[in-house]
Amino acid sequence: MPDVLFEVDLTKPWPEQPVPGHNRWHPDIPPVVAVNPGEVFRVECLDWTGGQIGNNDSANDVRDVDLTRVHYLSGPIAVNGAEPGDLLVVDILDIGALPGAEWGFTGIFARENGGGFLTDHFPEARKAIWEFSGVYATSRHIQGVRFAGLTHPGLIGCAPSAEELAKWNQREAALIATNPSRVPPLALPPNPQGALLGQLKEGTPWFERVAREAGALLVLTVALLVAGALLGLGSSYGAIGWVTSGVRQLFGRGAFLVPLCALWLTGELLFSHQPAASRRRGLGLALYSAAVLAFLDLRGAERISEAGGYIGAGVGGILQLIGGQIGAGLLALAIGCAGLAFATG
Repeated sequence: MPDVLFEVDLTKPWPEQPVPGHNRWHPDIPPVVAVNPGEVFRVECLDWTGGQIGNNDSANDVRDVDLTRVHYLSGPIAVNGAEPGDLLVVDILDIGALPGAEWGFTGIFARENGGGFLTDHFPEARKAIWEFSGVYATSRHIQGVRFAGLTHPGLIGCAPSAEELAKWNQREAALIATNPSRVPPLALPPNPQGALLGQLKEGTPWFERVAREAGALLVLTVALLVAGALLGLGSSYGAIGWVTSGVRQLFGRGAFLVPLCALWLTGELLFSHQPAASRRRGLGLALYSAAVLAFLDLRGAERISEAGGYIGAGVGGILQLIGGQIGAGLLALAIGCAGLAFATG
């Protein structure tokens, strides 16, 4: 059995964990442990909200979730020998729920607190609890539906360089400025409120500086921009889904990772998205339309409400392929009583 390099206590919130994780990206958050390329190890994680969502029949916790205290990651984990310009390859060997935490949830954010992909159709918070039995999941809130999940780490990435982080924040600020009063907001600027920065202590000058600069956990960084990589992971999903608000989490997840040999790759090539920029609107509209059709079809099934159809489409298998300048996308949804395939590009 591989060594557990990062342990969590399911009874405690993140700030009270024996080794605090982090919920911001920043190169100055120090690593909590170091590994060698090829090493096999185990990492334990809490859910992305840090335990704010309960296994109950009320969506009030989703409605009132504190979104400044989310996207918690276990780490950072330094990889010995990793340097900027390398490409870190990580094999996820296994993912499973910790004992006593074999359940998850799907949520729809309230429009005034986060919003969602179809927030105009579903402005109020909703929630479904899923119980896991092996690879299968069922919900008392969406009766008659049973599906095989495809677990994966919801968030896994490496720290950005100071220069890359500055670009991110500048880009997000420009987007926010186009419609600063939008509800929900187009993007979120760095916010010290709710920041958890690993072993950096709140109230210290170092913590305050990093918290002001750190970006929210929204981007998966693959090319290494800092020495040691500073890998963090968490927020594991029980099923790959894309059209909901993204609240498809498993509590208390664990993962085995193997950092393999690093390959050289420039960050500029990896982070260039300009060729597909002109097609984003069309692809986004196609995905939106497909999602609406999916939940309208699902709601017609016996015992499934409109919101249940939306949640069901969210946990159904979704595959999106983006191919370079072509920008082609394929969306496939399938769950229980209905299926839909939709091609764009």
